[in-house]
Amino acid sequence: MVISHNCFARIRKMPFKNESLDWTALKLFMEVADSRTLALAASRTGVSAPTLHRRMADLESALKMELFERGADGYRLTAKGRELRALMDDAAIAMVKIDEWRAGQTALPPLRIACGPWTSMFIGDMGAALAEGLKGRPLRLLIGTTHADLTRRQADIGIRNLAPSQLGLAGQRVAHVAYAVYGAPDLAAQAAAVGLDQAYADLPWIALDVERPTASSRFLSSSLAGPPVATSDHPMPLLNLARSGAGLCLLPCFIGDRTSGLRRVGEPLPALRQEQWFVTADTRRHDPPIRAGLGVLKRLWREHRAVFAGLA
Repeated sequence: MVISHNCFARIRKMPFKNESLDWTALKLFMEVADSRTLALAASRTGVSAPTLHRRMADLESALKMELFERGADGYRLTAKGRELRALMDDAAIAMVKIDEWRAGQTALPPLRIACGPWTSMFIGDMGAALAEGLKGRPLRLLIGTTHADLTRRQADIGIRNLAPSQLGLAGQRVAHVAYAVYGAPDLAAQAAAVGLDQAYADLPWIALDVERPTASSRFLSSSLAGPPVATSDHPMPLLNLARSGAGLCLLPCFIGDRTSGLRRVGEPLPALRQEQWFVTADTRRHDPPIRAGLGVLKRLWREHRAVFAGLA
């Protein structure tokens, strides 16, 4: 239906008090007119029948005309009521569009965090605390995009394992991340019994195989005597394979130590100790949404510092 450009002008010419339109009353008028009974209109609007009765009387008083014929069978429109109802068809479409526009203006945009798959799993576990801290702002995780261009607003916050070197970025080191060997209890016991050097040669291993080789994948590739028995390009299958006893694997301690069905073999590996940084565009780090998001993330990382370091 095309909105008539004259519909609002024609409604405005009606004699409302103070020359203003009561849009709520007009919307209730439409419901009563279409329902024909106050009881049905009340069930559709959630407004009580007595209140609807009063609002229709006030509307008629404001317009100085009768809109309804009230009888035992309900509310029937008068000639003036039918005229107003016809005008409201076009006006109702416009009001819906205005309501949708207002909702779009007031909706909070999501806080976009670009991070690696392991970090995304940790953030997922902290979802309730994050949601509370963000106070109604949606969260969007951009997984595997740790190199998203923050200066071009591809993300709001990046969580990386290196200090930012690109011009226009600001960063803060928030944790040291430890890595260790993990496996199902029986396999982990075997590895502990023979030692890691022998385990690299004699026991089955599984590995994360991603597009950009990581420090842990390079370390494992150089340590194994042969190829892994299985690989995955996503963390969840890797964890499931490890829990099933298919092989040993290297994991960040904040994942391995908190995953049921896995046991750590020995201490964290010094060669794989990494830093973790929160990175933002320098020109945006003081924007209220980003500052608030960083505050929530920093608090969570502070509370779990020992987990990241493998000391929990």
